[in-house]
Amino acid sequence: MQSLRERLREAEKQGTKLASELARREGLELYQATLPSPDGLRRMQFRSPTTVDDLIRTKAVTFAGGGHALALAVGAETGAALIAASTDSGIDAGRVLKEFLARVGGRGGGSATLAQGSFSNPSSAVQLAVDLGFS
Repeated sequence: MQSLRERLREAEKQGTKLASELARREGLELYQATLPSPDGLRRMQFRSPTTVDDLIRTKAVTFAGGGHALALAVGAETGAALIAASTDSGIDAGRVLKEFLARVGGRGGGSATLAQGSFSNPSSAVQLAVDLGFS
């Protein structure tokens, strides 16, 4: 019985590792397939019906890591948001999110390259996307 539990734990660990690697590859492929907008930034928006999970976060961070890039991930039902910005994007993700949350009400924060938060009205995600240049 102990051996079976150990094998199950190992299989779950391996599954998580593979899912994370797949998310990184998808983020990189999306970056490569996305053309820069007129301001020179590649933009990608990730939407989840529930919340921003680790896999969406990995895709967004990988996408932004390509350079001159901005990724926005939102959880529709929960009002969760994540902004990932490349260091050369000219966008301070933490500042942008903090200012947005001050306007709409919510909590969150982060660094210049990665910020995460939540707001009380999930429909505020549309305004955040517009503020960041997503159409």
